[in-house]
Amino acid sequence: TSVFLLVHCQVCLCFFFFFKQKTAYEIYQCDWSSDVCSSDLLDSSGVVDAPVTVGVGGQVIANYGSYSSGNRVTLNSQMTIANDGLRGLGTLKMGGFRYSGINGSGQIVNSGLIQGGSETSGYSTYLETDLTNNADGVVRAYQNGGATGTYFQMNGANIVNAGLMEADGANLYFSGSSTQNSGTIRTVSNASGSKLIFLNGAQLTDAGGGIGEVTGSASTLEISGGANINFGSLLMTNNATGTVSGTGSVLGGTIAIDPGSTLAFSGSAQLDPGAGGLTNSGQISVTSRSEEHTSELQSH
Repeated sequence: TSVFLLVHCQVCLCFFFFFKQKTAYEIYQCDWSSDVCSSDLLDSSGVVDAPVTVGVGGQVIANYGSYSSGNRVTLNSQMTIANDGLRGLGTLKMGGFRYSGINGSGQIVNSGLIQGGSETSGYSTYLETDLTNNADGVVRAYQNGGATGTYFQMNGANIVNAGLMEADGANLYFSGSSTQNSGTIRTVSNASGSKLIFLNGAQLTDAGGGIGEVTGSASTLEISGGANINFGSLLMTNNATGTVSGTGSVLGGTIAIDPGSTLAFSGSAQLDPGAGGLTNSGQISVTSRSEEHTSELQSH
């Protein structure tokens, strides 16, 4: 096994050549990144106890264990990922190893970019610590190399999203998590397939102005296992598909299903658009439900 937490400093050489022209803040970022580049943030058991700042131009790759069976890095402090809007952002990347990721009692405060996606098709990477994704933050399940059908799993995490969370050629997977959403959670149209998956009692609550977008024929929304989802505003377009099964539910907000898109309900699944209303120009299908529930669904 090996322990690997690398911070790549893209800005250090530039700062070296123009050292006298940089502000104290920029020098601090470069000096801090240089120190981390030459040291190891993890102890021998893969634990991070000290606060971590990923500065502008910095990149943390969270892999611990081995390629075939990576383990989670345990974060027991706060990791802050920066973005100054001018020179760039910091990046946290998970997915070099199968099953790698971050857990622990700490939290991540993101104004930069968090990416998760295994290099091996069908495998997962994980974020299992609390996350605040600020308005300028991006969390992305992405296609890592040529891998397909990979998962970036938010397992049991408490999430506050004011920014962007997206699935781009991979699966963004919420399992047993609780999410307060005032930002956007979406799929990106990608021929490799993009999915938003909510299950195992996952809760998504609109915190004001939240948006869900499922776009493209290879994009899918899946809700099951007692997950209760309220995007605030949910739009399904360009031949997207959605399935709501078991005791899953889509509640509240405004729901719009454009022509060519479908939303299928089965088992005891529920649809209640609430005061926002339902605009269905596509197709809603219902199986294995009582006639009473079917009538309620068609009347909205």
